[in-house]
Amino acid sequence: MFQDVLTVNGAVLKALDLTGVEQLTDAFFVVVQYFHRDSALCQSLDNLSLVGCTHITDLSAVYITRLFPNLKKASLFKKKFPHILV
Repeated sequence: MFQDVLTVNGAVLKALDLTGVEQLTDAFFVVVQYFHRDSALCQSLDNLSLVGCTHITDLSAVYITRLFPNLKKASLFKKKFPHILV
């Protein structure tokens, strides 16, 4: 179902902007790793924004690098502390 939502007529999701979703946690990436690591989403995503997602930690960065092999751009700065990159 997850993959069906993200593909339309063969087109795949290339960018995912979750900017400001403060409820997003590392658990999101754990679930994606467990259920969808080989999905079209993981293979096609090349741009990810998590700016302002204050509950994302270094663990998510590890999952992101493993899950999205074609990722070209990831924005991970926290708005509250813009000088800190997680």
